Amino acid sequence: MKNTSTVQFVSCLIGWLLSNRRAFPEESWNSYGLDQLTSIDCERYEIEFKEESLHSTISRLVKQSPSSKDSITMIIRDVLWDCIVHKSEVECPNCGDDDLRVLVDSESREIVLACDICSWSQSKNGNKYVGDKKLRIAERSELDNL
Repeated sequence: MKNTSTVQFVSCLIGWLLSNRRAFPEESWNSYGLDQLTSIDCERYEIEFKEESLHSTISRLVKQSPSSKDSITMIIRDVLWDCIVHKSEVECPNCGDDDLRVLVDSESREIVLACDICSWSQSKNGNKYVGDKKLRIAERSELDNL
């Protein structure tokens, strides 16, 4: 179920990033994958907060004092990633510290489950993923097939 205020928040954050792109070093923009995150069509993705409410996320962001443009980039990337990239209900078999995120191999279109903490990745059936690592965020229609 789509949370309208979360979708609006993500859309506003993406719009702000795009309108202020020149304020961020190109290296930060590229290394944090902001091109992929800012080019999404919110209607095609399952946008939601899994662990925090929108209010607590905004409160946390307002209280943070980033030390550099690079740290601002990381914070925004983390918030967008948490909202856009769906978490599976599969615990990481490598570290056991987080549920795996649902991504897609860009070439084979295979679903790949990946850990944010230890970078473990596996196929849907649990086999270690050894692809070329050109992964993208799974769209709503791909999550339906999970």
